Amino acid sequence: MKQRKLAWRIYLYFLISALFAISAVLTNTVYSMRQYHKNEVMKDLEIRARIVAEDVARLQLESERSKADDICKNIGRTSMTRITVILPDGKVIGDSDRDPSMMPNHGDREEVRKALGGATGYSIRYSETIHSALMYIALPIKKDGMLVAVIRASLPLTMVDWSINVAIRHILAGSIIVALLFALITFHLSKSVSRPLENIREVAYRLALGDLAARVVLPEDEETASLAKAINKMADQLSIRINTISKQNNEMEAVLSGMTDGVLTVDRNEHIMRINAAAGIMLGVSVDASRGRSMQEVIRNSDLLKFASDSLKATGIVETEVTLYLEQDRYLQLHGTALKDHAGANIGALIVINDITSIRKLEQVRRDFVANASHELKTPVTALKGCIETLEESANLHKDDIARFVSMMARHTIRLQSIIEDLLSLSEIEHDTSKGRILREQADLAVIVAKVADYHENQAAKKAIKIIYIQPAHPVLTDVNVALMEQAIGNLVDNAIKYGTEGKSIRLSIRRGNTHVSIDVADEWPGIEKKHLPRIFERFYRIDQARSRAMGGTGLGLSIVRHIALAHNGDVSVTSVYGQGSTFTITLPLPK
Repeated sequence: MKQRKLAWRIYLYFLISALFAISAVLTNTVYSMRQYHKNEVMKDLEIRARIVAEDVARLQLESERSKADDICKNIGRTSMTRITVILPDGKVIGDSDRDPSMMPNHGDREEVRKALGGATGYSIRYSETIHSALMYIALPIKKDGMLVAVIRASLPLTMVDWSINVAIRHILAGSIIVALLFALITFHLSKSVSRPLENIREVAYRLALGDLAARVVLPEDEETASLAKAINKMADQLSIRINTISKQNNEMEAVLSGMTDGVLTVDRNEHIMRINAAAGIMLGVSVDASRGRSMQEVIRNSDLLKFASDSLKATGIVETEVTLYLEQDRYLQLHGTALKDHAGANIGALIVINDITSIRKLEQVRRDFVANASHELKTPVTALKGCIETLEESANLHKDDIARFVSMMARHTIRLQSIIEDLLSLSEIEHDTSKGRILREQADLAVIVAKVADYHENQAAKKAIKIIYIQPAHPVLTDVNVALMEQAIGNLVDNAIKYGTEGKSIRLSIRRGNTHVSIDVADEWPGIEKKHLPRIFERFYRIDQARSRAMGGTGLGLSIVRHIALAHNGDVSVTSVYGQGSTFTITLPLPK
């Protein structure tokens, strides 16, 4: 519904009331004047009709009908009145305006019927003869107590209407002048009333928009001044409270934003009221888009939704762990409790979220490391134990058998030594990295890669594998630990030779960007299945267990490469198409 301003409402109500009063007075005046004129005309007609009735009563109507018609026409011309003489059977024998013989029977006329009944008849109706409204009066004419005729007199009401219209014009002109004066006075009054209220409305609107400095100008009248003072006092209190709330809210937002734990609050209908950035990242949702929406719309995890529902009903703190299956599995530890208002009514729930993905992955890595390390060490230890027991129990072994067992012991001893050395190397790199003891110097990566390529040239030639090194045109200087970088690149080349196919090639190259430099080691065969790629740099992880051991690998080479790259604030990655080849890339930052 459209709202109207108070000033216009006051103005319209007063103006409509005034116009209604003027209209009522005008209507009553016109009605009274019309009735007065009608009564005067009626009296005048009755007098004229009685004068004619006296003349007609002297005639013998059966034989002197023409004289009755002449009387009507003579008196009608002089008095400007239509006179009609009607017999008791309704036949017209005299009329001042028309030929009686041409006139219809008048016995059905309202005023004639009353006169034929012995009373004076009155009526007003439209005359088709003269095309005007006429007033009729009919009087009975009696002789010796017998009704002999009816005298009817009539006058048009045009004079009455004219006089009334003149009066109406004068009254209407005066009324319009009075209405205009009243309208001006009412307009001024409504403005004087609404102006302070308009100022109060404007200030209230500015306060609603956040302009806490807005204040109402005090008006002159007492009532609106009291209202203005109340509004100003309310604005002062509102300003103090909003500033306090804003300060508290900013502090809360700062605390929530700075928390590494996720915080999520929901109302009784499980609509999200508040969610911090950490919770948005953990749950994989947009913080701004989540507020106000139901959890079922935002979160697609039944365990988490059930926990929120349980938290709303809980009388204490509830805990659980859930797994979110996003691009990478995420493990979350949840703590929930119901929120109460000052009256103790349940208004929602608070859920605190801890991301324990790294802990779970670390636990898995440790379990895998212990299992893999035990498995890797068990093989050579078991072989050595078997050889020693055989030598101890069999004193009469042939010299060739003894040599075979000694050779086996030596081979497994070397393998055990390699595993231990790689484990020590890996541990040393981790320890020195954490302590900041990795010594680096500015060196040319092109020279380091060329040295690694030359070192593995003979090893590659044994399998008819060709090492192709695309040396850059300019030196690529960066801060590295030369020995560790040679070891990392060497491990990649060594793996490419061990698991490569004869007759293929290994391509080494360096790509320089604006902030980083990349070293690529690409082979042409056999490639790595996609399922192995996420775990290929884990300790002791093997794609082909039997083949890896047959090649003499310890399962730690790629893990060492990764830790060396991380020690240089870089990273290592792999892209591979199974059946075509793989490309391992070490990425290092360039000096600023």
